[in-house]
Amino acid sequence: MSRNHRKYEKRSKEDKEYKEDKEYKKDKKYKEEKKYKTEYDEEEEEEEGVDITTNRIYISNLDYSVSWQDLKDYMRKAGEVHFAKILTNYDGYSKGCGIVEFETIEDAKNAYKELNETEFQGRTIYIREDREDFKYKGNRTSHKKGRQIHVDNLPFSMNWRELKDHFAEAGDIERADMLMSRGKPKGAGTILFSTKEEAQKAIQSFNETKFAGRTINVKMDDYFD
Repeated sequence: MSRNHRKYEKRSKEDKEYKEDKEYKKDKKYKEEKKYKTEYDEEEEEEEGVDITTNRIYISNLDYSVSWQDLKDYMRKAGEVHFAKILTNYDGYSKGCGIVEFETIEDAKNAYKELNETEFQGRTIYIREDREDFKYKGNRTSHKKGRQIHVDNLPFSMNWRELKDHFAEAGDIERADMLMSRGKPKGAGTILFSTKEEAQKAIQSFNETKFAGRTINVKMDDYFD
């Protein structure tokens, strides 16, 4: 066999391996995207029958450049907006989510029906009822300081109800959220307790314990601590 022929065979083999590897990665990416879509659709199906019972909604997957005024103007398509706020990190940068308070519950329902999963400034936004009881006035950071915990290493398929139910034995939970990034789950969540003592109890009881087949990490939420 000539040297050129051996080189040709070697290159052909490498090309074939590269192609197979490329196809594998492509197929793997497709399966992961399909898995996420299935999980998201299942959660949406679970949420579909939920009745909006307050005049406040929570909007996620916002572009980081969106201001409270942009959000308020967009939500006016559904009804009269009383209040709009972009949630921010400790350094003042947007977290990609916000709160809108309408004049009436009917307006909030219209927002969910008409604006959920619509495109706003280049992103598909997601709307649900806001589950926090207090009025959005004053300093939100001081309101939650020492009462909100961060839970990491959660399954991507987990929803806020499962998270809330698991931690309920630690105390009275005001709110539980699964964190999202560009509309996809991050495998982490936050839980807001009624008291600081309950939050500390949750950390002591659940940190480095097994939950849904994973060892979870529980700590005080850095943003509010």
